[in-house]
Amino acid sequence: MTSSNSSNKAAEFAGNIFLPKGDSSTANEFYYFNSGGKPVTIKALTLPSGATTYNSGFTNADTGKDAGWMSNVSAWTGVKYNNAVNGTRYGARASTYDETGIAYVTVTE
Repeated sequence: MTSSNSSNKAAEFAGNIFLPKGDSSTANEFYYFNSGGKPVTIKALTLPSGATTYNSGFTNADTGKDAGWMSNVSAWTGVKYNNAVNGTRYGARASTYDETGIAYVTVTE
């Protein structure tokens, strides 16, 4: 897996990402981080024009396995992952079933 956005510390991301259309299988990781063992939240503060919801979740980047996913989330509603293991590398990912485009997203621990 590759990403232009990554961190060697706990999750701390805020920026524009492209939301592809589809489910968890079409959502590529847009940010990688090493967990500090605390809950991590993805939140879309803006969505593409015409989109009403987004989907998001996490991948355990050490194993490549899905770590959790939630669909049809409204803007400004966060998706929290409570089971992050300290020192494990995760990837945050997102998509939409609506119109694709740019969303402003935060990932925080």
